[in-house]
Amino acid sequence: MALAAGQPKEALQDADPARSYSAIYPSAYVQGLAALQLHDANTALASFRTATQFPGAPLVTGIGASFYAPAQLGLARAYAMAGDKADAKQAYAAFFATWKDADPDIPVLVAAKKEAAGL
Repeated sequence: MALAAGQPKEALQDADPARSYSAIYPSAYVQGLAALQLHDANTALASFRTATQFPGAPLVTGIGASFYAPAQLGLARAYAMAGDKADAKQAYAAFFATWKDADPDIPVLVAAKKEAAGL
């Protein structure tokens, strides 16, 4: 809620208690998004690394949709923000591989391709 309300600092704090459940709950992903909004590349990297540790867990547990691919994209953006072009390119490539069968007109995919091309 705090992230959607434009309050990234609060989103970081609100999601922290659920970090130990990162395999089944998107707390690390939410914290990564908040860190990107705060231009905190180090926190974003740490959060998205955690969020990408469990690619299929939400589907296996039945909690809901996987945040794995969006977390891969967040990781790529965090690497780019940190100025690490090599790792950013690898992370974008991993995201594109995960979404290889996605509709090519999805706005987030279009944006990611532009971002990756700019590296």
